Amino acid sequence: MNIYHVLSAVFLAAGTIFLIVAAIGVIKFPDFYSRLHASGVGETLGAMLLTIGLMFMTGLNLMSVKLLIIFIVLLVANPLGTNMIMLAAVRKRDFLDYNEKEPEENRNREE
Repeated sequence: MNIYHVLSAVFLAAGTIFLIVAAIGVIKFPDFYSRLHASGVGETLGAMLLTIGLMFMTGLNLMSVKLLIIFIVLLVANPLGTNMIMLAAVRKRDFLDYNEKEPEENRNREE
């Protein structure tokens, strides 16, 4: 058993733990925004740790390059998708009058 197998097992276990904790957070947290945060952070970190573990498992070959590309796509797409879902929810619900706020100088001009 070499060091790559040990590192692979550590990263795969850590990624699995993060994914399980994120799934529990999605079930247990009280509101939509907390659940979205739990799924966004936990799922992104868990999936990235899993891909790093798979990269250690496969060694240095073409498969690890493909996994690196998947890692980069996950690094960009997951937080961006979570942010877009949050912005759509804020616009739809008008959370705390977010869409109705205007600068202070505009309110003074109208009066």
